[in-house]
Amino acid sequence: DNVGTREIDAAECQTVYLS
Repeated sequence: DNVGTREIDAAECQTVYLS
């Protein structure tokens, strides 16, 4: 989403891929 939330976005993407 935003530059300041890259880590959060990455974590969300990993969760989606693992699901």
